[in-house]
Amino acid sequence: MGKILAITLSLVVLTTNRVCAADPQAAAGVGLTPCAEFAQQYKQNPQLIGPAYFSWADGFMTGWNFHLLATKQPIFDMSTRTLDQRQFHILDYCERNPLQQFVRAVLDLFSSFPSRAPEK
Repeated sequence: MGKILAITLSLVVLTTNRVCAADPQAAAGVGLTPCAEFAQQYKQNPQLIGPAYFSWADGFMTGWNFHLLATKQPIFDMSTRTLDQRQFHILDYCERNPLQQFVRAVLDLFSSFPSRAPEK
């Protein structure tokens, strides 16, 4: 399941730039920001930048999980990490991958959560 999700998520991210070029409304928000830019902004003002980016990340992952629930697929259990742990994962990813978009860090975190069958 993890490999399938990773491939699917990679395809979504890889096609995002193409979709954005054809239709500027297809994707928007801080998720498209390069990791290097996010990391620099965060270091300068974590109280302002952190909530904007990390709430976007949580919303993105929650939205993906809602899609999985709606299609009766296993969800990724976000409760297995605290907010601080989720933030550290994203910050660490961006420090190691400055040329990637912020959304890639979020997808890396999301795919690291254990999956579980949706409740009936």
